[in-house]
Amino acid sequence: MRFFIPIIMVALSSSIQADESTTKSQVVKNDPECAAYATTIVPEHLNCPEWKIPPLPKRLSVDDFNDPQKRALAKRVESYWRALIDARFETAYTFISPAQQKLISYKMFHEKYRQGQGLWKDIGFISIDCKELLCLVNLQVNIEFHYMRLKHPIKNSSEIKEKWIFDKKDKQWYLIHLF
Repeated sequence: MRFFIPIIMVALSSSIQADESTTKSQVVKNDPECAAYATTIVPEHLNCPEWKIPPLPKRLSVDDFNDPQKRALAKRVESYWRALIDARFETAYTFISPAQQKLISYKMFHEKYRQGQGLWKDIGFISIDCKELLCLVNLQVNIEFHYMRLKHPIKNSSEIKEKWIFDKKDKQWYLIHLF
């Protein structure tokens, strides 16, 4: 992570001014820094129009799911992520299937997820696809990274795919956790 911040700072201080007719080769020719860092950071910071990131899919909320099975799962997934966002790792750990809790200790779970504490801000659903008792949940997770030398936080989004399984015995959805 150390090398990431200076690269962003260089890009933010870059004075590249490109309009719609500017080509990638012209930008690279006029400012070698743009070429050097274009593959490393978010292109929008370079003000290079042809390198724009495509928009993320429309985010869905729990209320957007009409199927009762998907709505129940969406509520469960949202509760799991709310626990992670709020750093309530003991609560988040209970969303892992009981069988997996025998393989993954709470200590292992906590060590993995405590690194995201304070970075995660919110989630939105992209889709939920189910086949019987197994569902694939696609989420958009938004993060913010605060760095003391930058005036504003660095914001980013990531698409995450999770598998959830319905336990008939407990009548509950559980995350199939992949370590």
